[in-house]
Amino acid sequence: IGKKNEAFLVYDFYKKAYLKEGFISDIYRLNEEASPSDAGIGSYALLARLSLKLKDYNFALKIIFEKILTCQEKNSKSEYYGAFMNEWPIIKDANAYDNLQALLTLRETIKALNETK
Repeated sequence: IGKKNEAFLVYDFYKKAYLKEGFISDIYRLNEEASPSDAGIGSYALLARLSLKLKDYNFALKIIFEKILTCQEKNSKSEYYGAFMNEWPIIKDANAYDNLQALLTLRETIKALNETK
């Protein structure tokens, strides 16, 4: 919405956290303390789309290949075949929000990369 400086602040925070820890946490406190729990696919999809908006295509692709596509159910016999699955300590699930965010991100990535040619 035209708030590029503010977007860079948020983006920079999450990018540094990801590059340092290998994941983004599902909870951050004001003192930047993070929980040890990994965020869901929807969060990674939003971070990848922010990367695209800020023209950091390499980081967007890193997130997509490391955190989104690796969570897609590839077993054709599974009732979740094709879905993007969150793995929590107790359960593995697929929900509409995370799947929609992942699909939107993949579509926007293809579009953005085609425009850079």
